[in-house]
Amino acid sequence: MKARLYILNGDIGVELTELAAIEKEDILISSDEILSYTIKYDPIDSKAECNVPVNISYIIKGKIISEVKDIEKKNSDFLFDNSQFDSSWSKIPQSYYEDAKKLVTSTYSGLNLSVDSLNDNVTKLNSRNLIKLKYWTEAFFKVPERTAILELVKNGYTELHVLENAYVHSWSEKGSTDEGNGEFNLVIKQKKRFDKKYIVSMS
Repeated sequence: MKARLYILNGDIGVELTELAAIEKEDILISSDEILSYTIKYDPIDSKAECNVPVNISYIIKGKIISEVKDIEKKNSDFLFDNSQFDSSWSKIPQSYYEDAKKLVTSTYSGLNLSVDSLNDNVTKLNSRNLIKLKYWTEAFFKVPERTAILELVKNGYTELHVLENAYVHSWSEKGSTDEGNGEFNLVIKQKKRFDKKYIVSMS
């Protein structure tokens, strides 16, 4: 099974001229960088002033990568054609589909997608993603909410979970000074403003 996480800004960066360029960028966490995921559903307190039935959280355990292990290379996102989106994506709002396609194109554009260049490509992307995730974590009041799409590919089926009004609830990381690799833990929640949530499972 593969999991990918897309963090989409939409048009939020257009008017926020005080933001650095990297703070406006969308984020693609490839399957190379995700160790595990949890989608958590909690009941809403009856006194909460919101119009969603449950609290939804994405809990992502990811990798801090300094080197790609040989055993991991054969299934790397960087060795496949990631520009092909299956029919599942047509079931969510068109703007999300288009933004995700642009994000994939910009992420992999110009890369030499081969085993020889794999380590360099993955480590550079991972380092930049960590920086962008930290900016997002620190921007609760500075940057409007984003849209988080968790893509799960299981035995030929694609399942999409779309969380609108998403923000970083918590972030932590730990690493080894000996090996240089590490892990991060990211919890994404939804600000309670919309009641839209899309789940799609298509072959």
